[in-house]
Amino acid sequence: MTKTLEFKNFQIVNLANFLIKLKLKNLASIGRTRLVERLSEKAKEQDKDADEIRGEYFQKDDHGKFVVGKDSKLQLLEGKKLEDVNKAFDELTDSEVIIEFTEYGKKLKALYDALVNYEYELSGSDAENYELVLTQLEKNFEGENK
Repeated sequence: MTKTLEFKNFQIVNLANFLIKLKLKNLASIGRTRLVERLSEKAKEQDKDADEIRGEYFQKDDHGKFVVGKDSKLQLLEGKKLEDVNKAFDELTDSEVIIEFTEYGKKLKALYDALVNYEYELSGSDAENYELVLTQLEKNFEGENK
């Protein structure tokens, strides 16, 4: 059975940064590393998608660089609207990111177990990211034997 985690594009960088800070050992640490690697891959994909959107809406010079105006902002192509750019970026950042991790199942199960038993206090965005990743891992591992 395929195991997947689902996040939104806007969540992946903060989630990776959160995971990196956790105090984990052994297989749980390796599981964290594999998940951070997958999140980083998805972040790079998002960057490429953002560049494509910029290319559709903003002017480029003869060298392929975006034209920056006196106001230090990218210059829209003629006939393009800022509202449309914002809508395209909103759709990108709100889109689903699906990470398949079947091959890393044991490592991510160890990460899940470590998070369930995590002893350190978390607050603010760390607590939110903890809840986010734990909820996704629970969907895959809750009820499995240790």
